[in-house]
Amino acid sequence: MPPEGSRATAIMDGMAGSSQGPKGAVNPLGLPGPRRLIWPVKESLVAYLAALPDAVLSGPHFEGGFTLEASCEEAGTIRSRGTIRLTAHEGQLDIVLRDLEVIHDGTTGTLSALTGLGASERCDIARLGPASRRGDLDVVDDVALTHEGAALFEGHYGAYTRMAPLTIERLPTSPGEPSEG
Repeated sequence: MPPEGSRATAIMDGMAGSSQGPKGAVNPLGLPGPRRLIWPVKESLVAYLAALPDAVLSGPHFEGGFTLEASCEEAGTIRSRGTIRLTAHEGQLDIVLRDLEVIHDGTTGTLSALTGLGASERCDIARLGPASRRGDLDVVDDVALTHEGAALFEGHYGAYTRMAPLTIERLPTSPGEPSEG
């Protein structure tokens, strides 16, 4: 259970380890186990940067978006390891998102990250809406920047701007074992 008074505690109150959130919503975190976070950040931004001669998109990037290995070790929280970095315009644009963390109860949640290469304090970058189950995937279609998240984009996107959906893939806990569901 998360420490008393933490962000996760407020979300987890009343869930008692269930994989269902309030009002029967799908809890994308479910039982403990391995996960994969897939987040394109914002498709139009990534497409724009890909067309620039000096842009660098670094991080585990695949067709569906940036893909980070993660784990659910406690109900309500998924933590990933890895860095997404978007740079362009001779360094004037430099967005760093490290070690994404999702705290979600199936209905609402928060996406946070370390937002600098040497950062040690997490920043809540987006508010998350409900999750929907699609096979082994839980998808949060409503991902909206917070004020802190908007500041990372230096005025190009304001608070409440809708970003790309966040996908949480449930992975098998051992080879040959089906993913939880």
